[in-house]
Amino acid sequence: TDHHHRCLYDALPGQRVQRVNMKLGVSSKIILIVEFAVFVVAVSCGSAALFVQKNTIEEGTARQLQSVSVLKEYNIKRFIDFAVGELEFYSDKDDTRGIFVDFLQNDTIARYQDVHATFADMLDKDFFLDVFLMDEEGVIVASSDTTEEGKIRSGESFFLNAKKETAVQDFRYDVTTEKPELILTSPITDMDGAFLGILATKIKLEEVSNILSEKSGLGETGETFLLNSFNLVVTDLLKEPRAALKKTVYSPQIMDCLKGNSISGVRKDY
Repeated sequence: TDHHHRCLYDALPGQRVQRVNMKLGVSSKIILIVEFAVFVVAVSCGSAALFVQKNTIEEGTARQLQSVSVLKEYNIKRFIDFAVGELEFYSDKDDTRGIFVDFLQNDTIARYQDVHATFADMLDKDFFLDVFLMDEEGVIVASSDTTEEGKIRSGESFFLNAKKETAVQDFRYDVTTEKPELILTSPITDMDGAFLGILATKIKLEEVSNILSEKSGLGETGETFLLNSFNLVVTDLLKEPRAALKKTVYSPQIMDCLKGNSISGVRKDY
């Protein structure tokens, strides 16, 4: 009996151990499943957080770039408007307009000298590069660059568009200087309003470049550049200093922008 009891006693603890082990095995599986579920949730939350953070950074960057571009657009427009105002001051002011009218009607040496004296006064401004006067046929009859005198510009848009009002010519490439240029033109009329010719000036683009090269809000590697309606870059690029009117950019954002829309997006380089 004692032996039997011992055997029974020995067997019962073994059963208890086995049951306990079974319970621990099920608990371990539950813990593993729970831990795996927590890991999956953590990874998902982490990925979602990274995605949200990425979108937040991109949206913040887009807003920053938008504000920078709006400010620079305003500054460029203000600069061009100021230059236009100065040109119209000389084309409309009685004494200077009288000099141009007399020269266009009489073409005397004395008036030619007066015209050049007026040009010299205009060039004292920080933004005028060259000044020239065209007659009603589009011939340059006087220019601060005398090598230009006698050349015919009747087919140029800066002549055709300025017969009735001041015009701002789109950025163009000067094959002589191998540099981009911006030309402003204003009509010269007599007292009766009859068209006699056009006063024109080339603008120094350094000021435009200075506005665009301003780094505020762009960080160390950011830049702003200007394109015309033909997708041509009209200002130098950070990585391509002599790209003006030589390089074209056809990114989706640029194409949409040229349609008159403000847009942002991610793209490598240009």
